[in-house]
Amino acid sequence: YGESFGIVVAEAMASGRPVVAAANAGYRTLLSSGEAAQFLAPPGDWSALAKALRRLVLDEDLRRRLGAWGREEALRYDCSTVAPRFAAIYRDALAARAAKCASVAKA
Repeated sequence: YGESFGIVVAEAMASGRPVVAAANAGYRTLLSSGEAAQFLAPPGDWSALAKALRRLVLDEDLRRRLGAWGREEALRYDCSTVAPRFAAIYRDALAARAAKCASVAKA
């Protein structure tokens, strides 16, 4: 009911596999667009989960499309994409702190 991000979902997406998951907050973040959102079942709703799985089992083209989408979408969360953003945040924070310390020292 509450994984905050959904690393398991991101890993499945990166492997090129379609994902069926519970619609908790973390998983909704990853599977919120297009067809993928249709494969989020309300938490605890085993019938909806089975229905989504059955749909994938019976539709090879859908499996391929969702797999390709997931592989592409997972790149948004890859460390080579995310790490530079975090580094920029830290650089900005350090620069702001240095500027603040410099202004305090002048006063």
